Amino acid sequence: MQIKQGSDPVLKDRIVFSPHAPQTNESSGGKSWLIGTLLIITGLLGSSFYFYPQILPYVEQLRKDHLSDNSTPTVVENNTVTQADTAANIADILQRKPTAEVATEAIPAKTVAEVKAVEEKPAKTVTGITPTPTKVEDKAKVVTETKPIEQKVIIAEKVEEKEPIIATAKPTLKEPVSPPPSSTTKVATSTVKTDTTLVDKTATSATESTPITKTEADTLLEKGLAQIASKNLTIPKGDNAYETYQALAKSDPTKAQQVLDGIMLWFFNESKNDIKLGKLIAPPRDNAVFFYEKAKALNPEHKGLPAHHDMVLQELNRIIEKQLKRGYISFPVKNNARATYQHLVKFAPNSRTTKNALKKIITGLNDIANKQLKKRHYTTPRGNNAYETYKIILNIDKDNRRAKANIQNLADKYYKFAYDKYKAQSYRSSLSFVNTGLKLVPNHRKLKNLKSSIRKASRDPQSALVSKANREISKGQLSSAYSTYKKLIQAKPNHAKAPGILSKIKKKFTSKARYAFRKKQLQQSLAYINEGLAMFPSHTELKKLKQEILASLSE
Repeated sequence: MQIKQGSDPVLKDRIVFSPHAPQTNESSGGKSWLIGTLLIITGLLGSSFYFYPQILPYVEQLRKDHLSDNSTPTVVENNTVTQADTAANIADILQRKPTAEVATEAIPAKTVAEVKAVEEKPAKTVTGITPTPTKVEDKAKVVTETKPIEQKVIIAEKVEEKEPIIATAKPTLKEPVSPPPSSTTKVATSTVKTDTTLVDKTATSATESTPITKTEADTLLEKGLAQIASKNLTIPKGDNAYETYQALAKSDPTKAQQVLDGIMLWFFNESKNDIKLGKLIAPPRDNAVFFYEKAKALNPEHKGLPAHHDMVLQELNRIIEKQLKRGYISFPVKNNARATYQHLVKFAPNSRTTKNALKKIITGLNDIANKQLKKRHYTTPRGNNAYETYKIILNIDKDNRRAKANIQNLADKYYKFAYDKYKAQSYRSSLSFVNTGLKLVPNHRKLKNLKSSIRKASRDPQSALVSKANREISKGQLSSAYSTYKKLIQAKPNHAKAPGILSKIKKKFTSKARYAFRKKQLQQSLAYINEGLAMFPSHTELKKLKQEILASLSE
């Protein structure tokens, strides 16, 4: 093969030969033609398979229409009853009542001599297929051609000479099959004649749906459910779900139970929601315990009550445990274990959980009372004393023996205080302790007797001076006590209490002087002695003590 000379200066004057043959496009062109042909054939086949099912009904319909046009009407022998006449009668009946029972028009018995059924079984209606004319034995021949209908029609005759009989199609439960829009359906029916009755071989018609009327029970049920949705459960009077339930229970207990269950479920849900929100016992008329009690009052035997009861019980116990842990036993007022226990014992008085909670609360209260006793808070201050704590225990457990015994011990203490004051002739103070003790234990025998003694001593007109002198002596106000003593003997020189007061004043001077002497407070001791000798110049003990002090000072 020769190659044209190029621009290369080396090869421009040379002719180059290639050992390879030149390539052509003949093979590739042939392959492309074959592939294109195959694609066209494949497309045609695919289009045929796709459009064939859609075109087929129209082709079949054209064929049926052609066959229908070639059919000829048939005449019944001895009776001029044409196919067109029969079709007109049937079409007229169907137009009157297309979905109800269809009755054929009566054919006068005189015009029909005898009708014999060729086939023992009635012809079945087949949509889209035109049956061949039925052969008759030179007596009667009936072919009915109608427009597309969804009912089967029965034409029945009874051969009598007086009255015609109209046969009515019986309803069927099967839904009729609708024929194609443009097709005509031929329906062939036959009857079997006996001596006295006609037996229909085929009977079909459209089924009328009977409307379902609501009963009174259904109406009440809907009303009750609507009232629950509106939250009219027990109020207002005359328009609430519970009254509807009561009315419905008289006629239909099963449906009434649905209303009652709906009411109970509403109360249970409200109670659960309040527990989640912490509204267990407050606010009033909107808390978990309140809604549970309402549900229980409506139906004490409801199957959902026990589970909900346990849930509320455990939640109350949980709150008490939390309050005890924080030390909220009786305070603060609205958030303490004692107040919560009152709701618990009302809710479940015989529960083991309630009894265990009571023991824990009493133990905590006793601990508080012991601390108050150590601080001598017997009856005061108010709100923080042992007596009030023991009373709280008795309020939640009236038979608590330990609390009763502790209150008795407090009354005994007050008797001792009152008696000491009585001996000191401090009748007012003594009477005050007596009255306090009797508030704790009204029938305390010793306190009652002491109160009588105080009253007798109080009848003395000079008793006030005696009590004043005793108070001044106890406070160390000896000069004032001596002045009160003088007033007493001036009022009544032979007063029985006067010698005792004077003796107390002398002993008090001596004790104060000796106490200062032991403390090496010689000058202070000497001052007490001189004050006492000024009142009692012949006081022997004060004179001896004065000599000892002077000797010590000289040394």
